[in-house]
Amino acid sequence: MKKVKKGAGVKRTERTIMRKDADTKRKYTVAFDLDGTLADCKGGWEKYSDFPGNPLPGVKYNLQRLRDAGFKIGVYTTRNYKDVYKWLEKHGLLSLVDWVNENPSQPPDTGVKPFADYYVDDRGIRFEGDMDSIVDRIIKGTYIPWQEKDGENEKLSLEKYFVEVLSREQEQEIKTLADAAAVLTRAEIGDAFARALALLQDEKNQKK
Repeated sequence: MKKVKKGAGVKRTERTIMRKDADTKRKYTVAFDLDGTLADCKGGWEKYSDFPGNPLPGVKYNLQRLRDAGFKIGVYTTRNYKDVYKWLEKHGLLSLVDWVNENPSQPPDTGVKPFADYYVDDRGIRFEGDMDSIVDRIIKGTYIPWQEKDGENEKLSLEKYFVEVLSREQEQEIKTLADAAAVLTRAEIGDAFARALALLQDEKNQKK
């Protein structure tokens, strides 16, 4: 692959940057969010409002894996393109990225959302046909970006979710325990479930 020299080979527009040698013949495109996905955002915008944090572990290695497998790579972010360019260049990632914020292979007569086959975002919610479950969890506040999770708040959110699941007698929804498993131990998950059962039992006793 042709190497991109520092500060060269990049087409700049008001909203985007794109490598001039971007391979538009690659078959599939993966669009990555920046903060909290490619870049560390622990502490939020209060900490990283001026410039993104360091790349998260495995970012460079896995972007290279995608390129080697024939994928195009885009970065889709609300950040100013100049900051994104500086960040990619600083961390040696510019040669791995085909475009930022605008896909040069965008189909005609489409909107501003860059076209991609896959979108990777720490705030994304995968839709699998059950809108009720997604909206319930958004309203209940049980969807939390991974870098904003802390043990105590996550336990409380999980407890609220269990109460909702059990009260509706939709036991199959407990499969979403996988969401919590990333930050909680099995014992902590079990504790939250036990507390939810106890709360529901107390409510039933009070109604008698």
